[in-house]
Amino acid sequence: MFAVITPALMTGAFADRLRFKPYLIFIGVWIILVYAPFCHWIWGGGWMAEWGVKDFAGGIVVHTTAGFSALAAVHFLGSRAKIMKQGKPDNTPHNIPFVALGTGLLWFGWFGFNGGSALASTGGAAFAAVNSEISASIALMVWLMIEWFRNGKPSLVGVCVGAIAGLATITPCAGFVRPWGAFVIGLVAAPFCYACCELKNKFQWDDALDVWGVHGMGGALGSVLLGLLADEKVGGVGPSGELFGKQLAAVVLAAVYSYVISILILMLIGLVCRLKPTAVEIIDMDHSQHGESAYLDALENDSKYAGTYFAEVAGIDKGKKGDEEAAKANETTTGAFQPGASKPAAAAAASM
Repeated sequence: MFAVITPALMTGAFADRLRFKPYLIFIGVWIILVYAPFCHWIWGGGWMAEWGVKDFAGGIVVHTTAGFSALAAVHFLGSRAKIMKQGKPDNTPHNIPFVALGTGLLWFGWFGFNGGSALASTGGAAFAAVNSEISASIALMVWLMIEWFRNGKPSLVGVCVGAIAGLATITPCAGFVRPWGAFVIGLVAAPFCYACCELKNKFQWDDALDVWGVHGMGGALGSVLLGLLADEKVGGVGPSGELFGKQLAAVVLAAVYSYVISILILMLIGLVCRLKPTAVEIIDMDHSQHGESAYLDALENDSKYAGTYFAEVAGIDKGKKGDEEAAKANETTTGAFQPGASKPAAAAAASM
């Protein structure tokens, strides 16, 4: 499960910039060269485990590796704006209720992610589950207050991001700290991850889903805080300067290693096949890469760039304009779209 979710985490960062074939090659090689080594070194009794590095449910193995690999891919592939040549990418959420629904599902699943890492129904599993809930809830509220103060109003998307920041940050220490420690972690996670996302915006890194700022830096922060907040009666290890130093060293190594290896993998793949979509392909990646679209609506093109300069160049709005004119000429309300048809029933009848 962890090997599946880890590359999925970083995928959202470089949305629209990697064609499907090289993407499959990338994640296959990445799991072997980046994820597997850290999985073995920390969880498989490797040298990091022998040295004393702790990671309860993947702060280093999952979130730090994925976050910094995502940053590497963003830097290597560049921004969507460079591929488009003109304008800037649209980061407007596709469907905010779906964002909330996905966050709820992810939050629920995180109890299995963290609680299940105890590998048994024990007190450690209970601590992990409770700590996950506390950290996520506190981070959610703090993120909400930060947005409210800075923007004048809170947002549902911000609340969802804040919860994920709290979950990612508690992950490495969920089974090592007491609930009060989880409260502190949630309190620190929100402003820290928020600042990282703002830093990304300042440097104009096109991380579409803030994977680096939330998952990468959140997981790194939680891994380091483990050395300060661990309770020996909870997870068998107590706080110490030595543990803090080891956790910090492991995080830095994971970040640098993941970044460098990810760059090298992409460079090598780029030697044998084209990585990026063209300016036309990026307009509708679903259609250009898979020959299908998420939504079929004759009066509103599926592409998020419909109606823009890019859509005009690619000609993807031609059908839309024709349908609108036909519907207007007949002064009729567009009928329900029939699966497999290219026009609504009313527009199709008018053109006959």
